[in-house]
This record gives sequence, structure tokens and C-alpha cells, in this order.
Amino acid sequence: MSSALASQLQQVAQQARQGNTVKRGKASLLFSPRKAADIDAQTIYEISKQGFDKLLKKDSRLYPFSESLYAQASVSLQRDQLTQQSIDQLNNSVNAFLEILTNYFMDPDAFKALEYLIRKYKIHTFNVDNLLLCGLPYHTTSQFLVLLKIVDIDNSLFGFLAGVRQSDTPILPRTTIAQRCLKDKALFHLIADAARRQSQSLLPSAAFLSFFAALACEVASAAPALSAGASLRQEFVAQLLPYIVSGFEVNA
Repeated sequence: MSSALASQLQQVAQQARQGNTVKRGKASLLFSPRKAADIDAQTIYEISKQGFDKLLKKDSRLYPFSESLYAQASVSLQRDQLTQQSIDQLNNSVNAFLEILTNYFMDPDAFKALEYLIRKYKIHTFNVDNLLLCGLPYHTTSQFLVLLKIVDIDNSLFGFLAGVRQSDTPILPRTTIAQRCLKDKALFHLIADAARRQSQSLLPSAAFLSFFAALACEVASAAPALSAGASLRQEFVAQLLPYIVSGFEVNA
């Protein structure tokens, strides 16, 4: 990661810990909320397009998004003025992009590319689950923390991470996610379905599949401790099997 971007990420994380929330400006991965509010959409687009173009050179699957999410004409688009059909198409496009971006989440150009999607399409509000899934394999990194700080998680499956955002030493161990999966099956299925889609991709994210494999093992092993008998463990093992089998069939 470039020193300049690393410094920006550190500043954003520090400001967030000190209570500087996006309510005082605009959500951003690259700038403080107040500074981001002073930068117009066209400038954000140009910054993001540079990052996107560099990622495109690494993965040709991103090409369709150059004519949709990153089209120059999108700068004048207003999400709240779109029809429901257009919103559905936009969400599908955003979610497909995020699944590919998982491969490159730790690349500095990933945050640049995301910056425009946050500003223009408000994906930190309307695509919360998929946005966090994109970075979830990197849950112990400062990059994931910066992302978590700006996402509206209150009404999402990731609402349990609110305490992590407020911590002075925010660390999200995999065990915390596993314990939540035991309490909230919807969260487990969300992550497992994402892993299955990755396993069926032409270029699956090794990071995501490795994360899910470790998470699934923790969920299965922790289940008996939360039940009087073996029923809960059997239930989760039964739920895990389809995903495990799918994982073994990657590109088979």
C-alpha cells in the first residue's frame, strides 16, 4: 500500500475513534467526512475511475462495470430518482462488482474504486451486507475497520458489530463472527451463500473461501457448548454440508 493512502486510512480510522462521524459530512474511505463534503462528485469519480482502471488491468471480469457503474454519464445520476426496476438492476450490478472486488480488497485501488460507489450510489447504506462481505475475510485489518466505520449497520445482519466500531482498540476476531452465526442463522447463511458463489466463480477468492472454511469449523465445533445435547450441533452440521461439498467442487 502506498504511504499516502496508508496515512489517509490511519487518519480516517483515528478520527472515527475520536467520534468524528459521517453525520458531520459525507461518508468516505479516503477522506475525513468534512473533507469529503468539500469534494464534488466529478472529482470523486475521477479518483475512483483511476483506481478502477488499474483493477481492470488485473481482472477483465470488471470490464462490464466500466459501462455501467463507472460510466461518465453516471455522475449526474440520482439514486432517489430511479425507478424500482432501475434500482434493482443497480443493486445487482453493485453486488456483482463487490463479489469480484473481494479478490482485491487489500489493494489500495480497491478503496479508490469504492469511493465513487459510496458517494454516488450510497452502497454504505443500501448494499451494507454485500459491502461488508467484500471485506469480511480481512476482518482483522485496519482497512476493514475503516470500512466498518462508515457503513450503516444498525438495521443489517452486521448490527452486532456496533460495539467494535466504538472500541478504542477495535479488533474483530473470527470467534466473534462464529458466535454470532450460532445465534443468527441468517448471518451464517449470508456468508455461506457468498462462499458458494465464490466457489462457482471462474476466479474464486481464495481469501474468502479460506475464511469461510475456518469460520464453518468454528461454528460446528462451538455448537455443542450452546446446547443441552447434540441436536444443535447436528443441525449446524446438516446446514454446513451443502456449502462444504460446494467448496470441494471448486472449478471441478
